[in-house]
Amino acid sequence: MVFLPSYTERERLLRLLFEALENSTREQDSPPEQGSPPEQCFPPQQQQINSDPFSSDYEGSF
Repeated sequence: MVFLPSYTERERLLRLLFEALENSTREQDSPPEQGSPPEQCFPPQQQQINSDPFSSDYEGSF
């Protein structure tokens, strides 16, 4: 009984997040005047760190 409301709240939050992401991407794609794709806001360096945060850090420590 306790986990049901939390699960539904997570689904609602996930749906809101996906809707916000879809809206943001549509807004960025519709006006070509800005000319600033989301890739510039998130450089590939951060993506590599997020993809495998343990391999690069712990290989040197061990």
